[in-house]
Amino acid sequence: MKKFYLLLLLFLSLKLLAQNPGLDPTFNPKDDGVYQQKIGSGAVLLPNNKILSVYKNGQVECNVLLLNPDGSRDNTFNTTASFSSKDIRIFAKSDGAFLTLDYSGKLKAFHADGTLNTGFTITTIKNTNTDTYRINDIIYQDDGKIILYGAFDTLNDVYAVGFVRLNADGSLDPTFKWKSAGKKIVIQNDGNYVAVGGTRPSRYFADGKIDPTFKIIATIDPVQKFVTNGFETADNSTIDDIAVQPDGKVIAVGCNYVENGRTISYSIVRLNANGTRDTGFKLFTDREQRIRKVYIQKDNKIILNIDYYKFIRLNPDGSTDPTFKYTNTVGFLNEGVLQFQGDKMIISARFKDSQGITRADIHRINVDGSLDLTFNPHSGPNLFFNETSPFLSKVLLDQKVLLVGNFTTYNDIPVRNICRLNQNGTYDPSFKLDPKIRILADTDSSYRILEQKDGKIILVHNGTLLIDGRTTSIIRLKPDGTIDPTFNIDQYVSYNPSDIQLLSNGKILMIGENGVFINTGGSYYSFNIIQFNSDGSLDNGYKSVQYKKPFRIAPLSDNKVLVSFLDYNPNYTYYPVLKLNEDGTKDASFKSGIYPYSKIKELNDGKLLITYYDRYRTGSNGEDLYLTRVNSDGSADPTFSTYSFASSKVNRSDFYENGEINLFLATYATDSTKKVTLSSDGKLTDSTTYNSSKEFAIQNCEDLLFYGYFDKLDGVNKSGIVRYKTSNSTSSSNPAGEIYQPFTNGQTLADLKVDGTALKWYSLQSNCGINNNTTNKSAADTETLLPSTTLLVNGTTYYASQSINGTESSYRLPVTVYSAALGVKENNLPNLVTYPNPVKEYYTISNREDITEVQVYNILGQLQFSRTYNKDNVEIDFSALKSGLYFVKVYSEGKSDTLKVIKN
Repeated sequence: MKKFYLLLLLFLSLKLLAQNPGLDPTFNPKDDGVYQQKIGSGAVLLPNNKILSVYKNGQVECNVLLLNPDGSRDNTFNTTASFSSKDIRIFAKSDGAFLTLDYSGKLKAFHADGTLNTGFTITTIKNTNTDTYRINDIIYQDDGKIILYGAFDTLNDVYAVGFVRLNADGSLDPTFKWKSAGKKIVIQNDGNYVAVGGTRPSRYFADGKIDPTFKIIATIDPVQKFVTNGFETADNSTIDDIAVQPDGKVIAVGCNYVENGRTISYSIVRLNANGTRDTGFKLFTDREQRIRKVYIQKDNKIILNIDYYKFIRLNPDGSTDPTFKYTNTVGFLNEGVLQFQGDKMIISARFKDSQGITRADIHRINVDGSLDLTFNPHSGPNLFFNETSPFLSKVLLDQKVLLVGNFTTYNDIPVRNICRLNQNGTYDPSFKLDPKIRILADTDSSYRILEQKDGKIILVHNGTLLIDGRTTSIIRLKPDGTIDPTFNIDQYVSYNPSDIQLLSNGKILMIGENGVFINTGGSYYSFNIIQFNSDGSLDNGYKSVQYKKPFRIAPLSDNKVLVSFLDYNPNYTYYPVLKLNEDGTKDASFKSGIYPYSKIKELNDGKLLITYYDRYRTGSNGEDLYLTRVNSDGSADPTFSTYSFASSKVNRSDFYENGEINLFLATYATDSTKKVTLSSDGKLTDSTTYNSSKEFAIQNCEDLLFYGYFDKLDGVNKSGIVRYKTSNSTSSSNPAGEIYQPFTNGQTLADLKVDGTALKWYSLQSNCGINNNTTNKSAADTETLLPSTTLLVNGTTYYASQSINGTESSYRLPVTVYSAALGVKENNLPNLVTYPNPVKEYYTISNREDITEVQVYNILGQLQFSRTYNKDNVEIDFSALKSGLYFVKVYSEGKSDTLKVIKN
């Protein structure tokens, strides 16, 4: 009995462990949570090179964070005391203490560690005219007193003109007698002040008296009333900013300067210490650019902010410094405030360069103006300028991950809206998008990705794919990302499929709701199901017209398909799911229940594991999900207990089957994703909840990839894509290698290039590794472990697992082999035109030059047909050949190409 209890305790312990999965730190290890993009708003640089900044959780919830000099977060800093439900600004003291001012005018003080300074009177600043209320700046004096200036008229409901000084405890300093500050104040090293309001800079002594030695020349034409000498006043001209050099000279920007009635410098001038114009400073003659901000480096070079969107640098004499090459293609936030951090510069603004490298809210540049990639580096896809159109994540056959959509970098590597990741989430440099192709990714994220057994990728996105500037909706890429020229779909046809599937015979099936997919006649509509051949040409022999709207197609192992329809009503007499034969005709042997299928998995015995939504149960909103099993003819399987996930508003679901059934369900209502484990007959055995309802995909059978617009998930800093381990007893990752490999006669499994430990080869994919929508398994299939000495057979797919520390991978790498003697078409004859494919009788080949010979081989490499020609158009008779895959080798111009042809 004691032994029984020990076993029971062990079982419960293991069960508990399995219920506590977590983020997988091995996925994209660069995204270690140290850095976070949306943390740098309103940054204030401290003398120790640390940075105070605002973190915004959404639009209104704010906290002050302290960042280390490299942009990482200082976790010793208290962030909770500074919480505000309104947007805040930070004003810092040299010792790290700071003030926050929220949007409603509430001023609070904090110690350098982020805790609230309770000795400071919380101050509320208001203006009678709320439209003009503003605080231009808050300045700490060396004695701890605080100067505030802007447009306001009360402090704590006591009248105060918009220029006041507070004592260190927040009380009003009555000895401060200045009447007006203007737009900007700069405190000089000697304690004197330079202030500007409108177009008149002035200098004051520390006691507030004006310095009479600083005089601005200003003369006005007595008749025309325009400025003849000094700063212009026409068109509401004002000085936007000033900076004081160590030698007392003053640089003023934003306003033109006039001498003798003529504008001599646009938007910038330097004044001597006595207020006269510095004639040694180069005049600025570009009248199109308005300078908004001015900064002085320690070497007296001058950096100018132009119209809040770019920076240029001047030499001390005012000439342009050509070594400074800062480029930012997006408008600044917070007016692009710049602060010097040694020789580098911190800029409080978002950033994007011509390659697409971005930063959100804050970035650092090197002394030459280039982006400093070591400061707050980006991990994952950069998604921070558009929340509505992120990207699609597709797990490929080798368990690498393809990302496509509205992002331009991954781990700070430019990727042009598409990239491929290795199994562990790191960037895969072997995939680069063809330079001829452009993806217009900022429209929406409704991409479709299909992967062929040879590793080629079919990418679909309505009207937003460009090839050499021409618009298309469908392209095919080779495994390295270059365009596949053998895919001949019309470049100008715009298809917008609601679903698209790849059949095992290489054909492509599409459905849609408009354009070529719909026929109108009177008050009735009919819908076309369209099929393309493997080369992208339209299959005119496929005919399927339906009088109800299809929304899902699911390929089966025999090249038949199941089609589900949206507009089903229980009172109608037709079935919501139809089975179609290879030619598009209806298979009358299949009769579904009353609900359309959402997801389908064909099992080894031909039965179907399906999910469906109940759109007719009262209060369901069409989001109540059910999982059940039906027989191959569509009838209910009485041996399976239907699982109900009702009243939970399921938005997305997916599942895999591996003896038991693991079902994932995401719900917006609870912002979570639930994993439920069912026995093979549908009984619930376990459940786990993840704190995210983001888009997700299944990888390596048991791993869950969450992806979308986020920079934090489950309380951890993560960027755009993460991986969860669904249990603590997960399998190893599958081995790595190309999924389409050549071989020569006599080679074996041992000759295939696959990287892994303790490899095992199988004749079939594992149960959980079979794609949810299609499988080549049938009731007659049995799993076979293959010796490494197995001879390779052309066109066959073999499946490799690996074991690490005795744990075997659940998913197996599929490797399809082809005869190197036959090869595949490499576009040596780019003018070849061939049709139809698949072929029933005659296969036509034409070329610009004469064709000299044609040979036809079966998948075993055996010659089936050979004939010589001397003409540019030939027909090959396939009628006597058996159905299957063939290789047609064409000779012309002293070159040859080999094409794959399917015989029906």
